[in-house]
Amino acid sequence: MPADRKERLDAIEFPWDASEYSGKPRDDGVWEGMFGKLVQHKQTHGDCRVKRSQDNDLGIWVKNQRSVRKNGKMLDDRHRRLDEIGFLWDASEHHGRRRDDGGWNKMFGRLVQHKQKHGDCRVKMSH
Repeated sequence: MPADRKERLDAIEFPWDASEYSGKPRDDGVWEGMFGKLVQHKQTHGDCRVKRSQDNDLGIWVKNQRSVRKNGKMLDDRHRRLDEIGFLWDASEHHGRRRDDGGWNKMFGRLVQHKQKHGDCRVKMSH
């Protein structure tokens, strides 16, 4: 995530670790299970690029690992293990995508509106 976006989210007290609000402790077993699925994906497909259309849960997990790392919250051991299997940390470089400030700014505006109305950045999936 570009630094300016992180700063804007930090300014509205965006909760980077949703587990703080879920009341659930970090579950290493879940991480290990998803890491195992990623290793299997690499053996089958030859890379760690997971499309959500291939495996929605694994695709979301992969995206979350990138976010955790970018926000400086990734445990060193997990980072090392993902590096060892050739994890692609910046998917936009591989896909040749350009930064979409218009779309991001629109969603950021909606998040700001939600916070003004509800007092927090915890948006339910149904929104």
